[in-house]
Amino acid sequence: MDTNTPVVIGYSGSLEWNQDVVSTSSGALLQWFWTYRCLTTDPSTRSAFYLMKAFAYARFQLGMPKGAVKIELWGKIDPHYQSFAETLGIADDVYISGYLSKAASLEKSNQCDILFLPMESPGKDGQPLFIPGKAYEYLNARKPILAFSESCDAMNVLQPSGLLVQFGARAIEEPAQWMHRVAKDRAILNTIRPDDSYIVKYSFREITGQLADVFNKTLHE
Repeated sequence: MDTNTPVVIGYSGSLEWNQDVVSTSSGALLQWFWTYRCLTTDPSTRSAFYLMKAFAYARFQLGMPKGAVKIELWGKIDPHYQSFAETLGIADDVYISGYLSKAASLEKSNQCDILFLPMESPGKDGQPLFIPGKAYEYLNARKPILAFSESCDAMNVLQPSGLLVQFGARAIEEPAQWMHRVAKDRAILNTIRPDDSYIVKYSFREITGQLADVFNKTLHE
């Protein structure tokens, strides 16, 4: 592989700093309560923590060449991620920046090879029911979608698209092996092909049309 043309895994948006070990101090619990209100799901996995751990594993345990793959995160990204990348020894391949204009962010996303979708995990009281708007944005981008997630409504929507590359919410070795394979042969990404007949159902025009039909039927009942 030509390391001058790295495979880019990208994400634009907001990422809080969530480690694998969550503090149970009263202060931490209070903060979680006010942030998430109801912990029916586990928000700790909605982060780039495991993405970066898997990336480091691919680099140092599997021998993925430096510069073959890079991670780009931009938006409201907690600064802990930069120091975490440095701790893992992967800072040269992790690029973190602030918000861009909508047009510039879209252009940057279009330049990525893989789009990262951070997801919450099931809690003791149920699965995440929320489907992030970014899931629909990614569908219409028709690029491979990398998600560390258990079964949930969002994965059910994305799975039939042909674009989803899904690993467990706290997986490290399996996504590392996949990144290593992609680093050696980026043509693997060409085998991830969108099902356009499915994706078109989630286009802005199609959803707008469906909503219009609902309103029209309601008004004429």
